[in-house]
Amino acid sequence: MRIAFLAHPLPYGLYTVYKNLRDGIAPQGIELRWTAFAHHAVDAVASPEWAGEMAYGEVVEADPNDGARQAAAMVRHLESSGYAGICLSPPYERVQMNLPRYLDRRMLRILTVQSMALGVSRLTSPLRDYVHAAVGASPRVQEDLIGRAGYRPAIVSAIPNGIAPEPFAGVMDRRAQRRSAGGTGSALKLLYLGRIEENQKGVFWLAPLMQRLHDVDCTLTVAGDGPDLPELKRRLAPIGARVMFAGVVAPSAVPALLADHDVLLLLSRSEGMPNVLIEAMAAGCVPVSSRIRGLTDFMITHGSNGMLFPVGDMPAAAAAVREIVAVPERLSQLSTGARADFLARFTAAEMGRAYAAVIHRVAAAPPPIADPLPMSQWAMPSAFKPSLAHRLIPRKLKNRIQQWLG
Repeated sequence: MRIAFLAHPLPYGLYTVYKNLRDGIAPQGIELRWTAFAHHAVDAVASPEWAGEMAYGEVVEADPNDGARQAAAMVRHLESSGYAGICLSPPYERVQMNLPRYLDRRMLRILTVQSMALGVSRLTSPLRDYVHAAVGASPRVQEDLIGRAGYRPAIVSAIPNGIAPEPFAGVMDRRAQRRSAGGTGSALKLLYLGRIEENQKGVFWLAPLMQRLHDVDCTLTVAGDGPDLPELKRRLAPIGARVMFAGVVAPSAVPALLADHDVLLLLSRSEGMPNVLIEAMAAGCVPVSSRIRGLTDFMITHGSNGMLFPVGDMPAAAAAVREIVAVPERLSQLSTGARADFLARFTAAEMGRAYAAVIHRVAAAPPPIADPLPMSQWAMPSAFKPSLAHRLIPRKLKNRIQQWLG
């Protein structure tokens, strides 16, 4: 069975999810191919970096200034290329997001949702009657699709993302050798890895956290880039040599970076399905994370494969780190638990099996959906257009609202 995943090659985010799912679902008899309009994928097509990905997808030529003609061209491509269905994930390019409302009902539509942030929630609503299945990347996203976006519970599943374990082969041995070489009293190595941004990621809390750990033998590495990096450097300057900035880390270097650290810090106010937590667990790097209902508390069992603390509660976060330091065997126990849980729950193969079960189920007995709209009446739903509130409400306030929603 061939399914089109509406995306084009990018170095992060949606395309990373696609690649992991593509590899994980292939043994289940499903070929997942990326499909995009040429005018959106032009940089990827021209870049040697993505040459290897061209065999796994295709671009569709269409008038970049006419949404109806773009949609018609994509429909022709899907039908003539033998696709049984599409998989789409908001937020993405608007024309392709709108396709489910116009496709022939025989074409399967699978919606996969990584986050129910305010903007994403708005995008999912117009599609609820036109998709055969919706998959949330966590129980929280599943709950929000039903409760906030009005999806029928019968068509909504929760399937966590997964990654390939091969790049993390040998990391536990490398970790044990490093700790053994440093001795039992060696400094605990903390890591922040990701976008350097305050409103969602809470990176400015790193400074008060490190201040509370002033008497603990530990160091902090900050890896990544983002708009708040200069300010974060200013705030962490008083901590001195205990803090290092690693800059942007290539995806291929992430396993080694995680293997070289003991604890991954995630201080976010809100999240989708944080890939960095899965990578940390794969590497046996113990997650110490803010507790986000239905998401991080779904991934992390406090005291078993990581530690959780209330959002913004740096005394509790510091206490979690201190607990790891205070009991000599604690770090090893949590590291082993994180790695074991990754292998049981968060591999690309597990994700592929779960998605394949959904696709095969709806293919065998498609749930009822609304009649497709005629292409002659092509129009964008109002929810796909930026609202006045979307344009005027500051991003900081949007993130605060998202945090308040739970």
